[in-house]
Amino acid sequence: MGDFGLDETALPMANAFNKEIEDQVKQKDNELYAIESDIAEKAARVEAMSEHMKNVQQELTITQNLVAAREREIEAENHLRMLAEREHGRFNLVIKRKKEEIGEIKERQNTHENNMFRYTQKIEQIKAADEVESEGRFQYRCTFQVLGIYLPF
Repeated sequence: MGDFGLDETALPMANAFNKEIEDQVKQKDNELYAIESDIAEKAARVEAMSEHMKNVQQELTITQNLVAAREREIEAENHLRMLAEREHGRFNLVIKRKKEEIGEIKERQNTHENNMFRYTQKIEQIKAADEVESEGRFQYRCTFQVLGIYLPF
């Protein structure tokens, strides 16, 4: 009746049976409208949940990629740490060898200094002996010069 532009309440009912059928039709129309509204609401919720699920899956993929990248970063850091530890060990060996070399050099230096000290003492002894001998020769020469004898040395 609404198709003809007439108000449904404006029509007189022929009898109570028709009125009851009309009431049932209105009730069914109202139920149909409520069900269609419920379906539309649930469809919108399903669409929203589907979109949310797609976003959650996308976020999960991104998070998994971040976790994988962090694991690779940790693996690289562990590798670099191991390399640094090896290099540290090599440096410690080099330091140990250099300390041993320094000890050997100091020992040789000490030996050379001791030898130089002994040689210096011997030179001083020789110089002292030479001075004594030279003074003795000088006196010997003087004695002969007093006597008038010339010595060539």
